[in-house]
Amino acid sequence: MKAPIIVSTLLLSFFFFLLSPVWAAEEWTQIKHATSAVFKPGAVVFVDKNHAWAYQNLNNNKSHLKKMKGTSPTSWLDLRTFSFHIKTLIFKNTRVGFIAGDEGHLIRTVNGGSTWYPTNYKTTKSLNDIDIRGKNIWVVGHDNTIVYSPDNGKNWQEINPELSKKWIFTGVSFSSNKTGWITGYRYNKGARVIILYSRNGGRNWVVQTDNIKNMSKKFIPRNIHATEAGWAYIVGSKGSFLMTTDEGKTWKTALNWSMGEETTLHKISFPISRIGWISGDHGRVLRTNDAGFHWTLDPTPIRSCYSYCNLVDIHMFSPTSGYAFTSWGDVIKYAPK
Repeated sequence: MKAPIIVSTLLLSFFFFLLSPVWAAEEWTQIKHATSAVFKPGAVVFVDKNHAWAYQNLNNNKSHLKKMKGTSPTSWLDLRTFSFHIKTLIFKNTRVGFIAGDEGHLIRTVNGGSTWYPTNYKTTKSLNDIDIRGKNIWVVGHDNTIVYSPDNGKNWQEINPELSKKWIFTGVSFSSNKTGWITGYRYNKGARVIILYSRNGGRNWVVQTDNIKNMSKKFIPRNIHATEAGWAYIVGSKGSFLMTTDEGKTWKTALNWSMGEETTLHKISFPISRIGWISGDHGRVLRTNDAGFHWTLDPTPIRSCYSYCNLVDIHMFSPTSGYAFTSWGDVIKYAPK
């Protein structure tokens, strides 16, 4: 009778081992070390694990566009060199993508980035961010610029937000075809933030900046992420973090870490609704398991330094896998141990 008891005990022990946190734990590991000749991306865009694009801005007012070679984010193929600085890059699928940049450049590809065509929207104002939802595309930029296309970028129309002062819009994110936010800033004894909200597809905008609670309104927003639940998250300079759970009626900080005045938080990535990450300066990665109410600091192999180890981009495919990229060319991977 002892043998069945021993076997049952071993099976139970193995079962609990499989469910233990140690077995399921993930970690960040470095898979690419920067060198003087390495590709230094300004941003990296994934459509899926096998398709990604990235750009690097150069000192001579040019930019390189590259495509991921194979399935590894450490190898890139040259696609194009442009005679302007790229500000944002987005792909709707493996074929259709858009680039916006300095001096009003807004261009489109329908073959995965091999060739690019100018859109019929003309401006000289710098364009900083793009958001796509279905056939609807929004673009924002300098001097209160908001541009909208209802047909996959074939036609464009400017929208006047009716603001009394000129702002530099840095981010746009829609949670549905109707509801979305724009972030921006202007200099007034320091950088002062603005938050705009629309409930009618971007035709009209209301200012929500006065809804920020218990936090300085002087920072530069770098990234905004809106969800279909009417929630949104904003990160930026001075370690700034804001979130709303009521469509912007209140904006509050839930970041339980002091990042310091010299730290910028760059990108937000939520692979599922409750679990998300933020990448920032000095190799910092923050993680939440409760939709943003509390954050923990993930240990990363990126050394703490001033500028060349800043994690400017992060993309999480799931709660157990993703990549982050430094401005100097380092790549770190999140995966089970």
